[in-house]
Amino acid sequence: MNMILLASSVKEVGEGTTLTLELLLSIIAIVISIGSVFFEYFWNQKINKTNLESDFFKDLYGEFLMRKIPEARNVIHYNNQIVSDTDDLIDVLNDIRHVSLFYKYKDKKYYKLLCSRLQNLEDKLVQKTGRMLDDDYAEFIQEINSDIEEIYDIIMNKYIGKKVVKFSKK
Repeated sequence: MNMILLASSVKEVGEGTTLTLELLLSIIAIVISIGSVFFEYFWNQKINKTNLESDFFKDLYGEFLMRKIPEARNVIHYNNQIVSDTDDLIDVLNDIRHVSLFYKYKDKKYYKLLCSRLQNLEDKLVQKTGRMLDDDYAEFIQEINSDIEEIYDIIMNKYIGKKVVKFSKK
């Protein structure tokens, strides 16, 4: 009958104290276990916060993102070199700013970034309403679409829990 003997290595650690490999591995495992408990706790807190905010987002922005912005954007007309009917989109942008007031106190970076982009788009709409050449109108519509996409990106990044960073598309 063959016997297999397992030997553990023993290391002298000082004045007569020995530290076995098994003891060292056990200590490392305990430290990793405790660390993983703390990591899981904080990770779950972050996920719960994100889930809670997602409910706010559905209530605050759902109707704007799915219906109001696209409808207001489609109302803008260009006829005989005159841009008109930008008021609906301006009103929607103001409404978004108004419902976002919660974030003025909760997340100032997000609120300031969103409001500045909303204001920039509103300023463009006010300045460009009126007479315009065909080429200028094409560029104007492209800018509006780009600005709307940026507003969507800001809102959606906040919705999925990404940190707010300044956009630099321009």
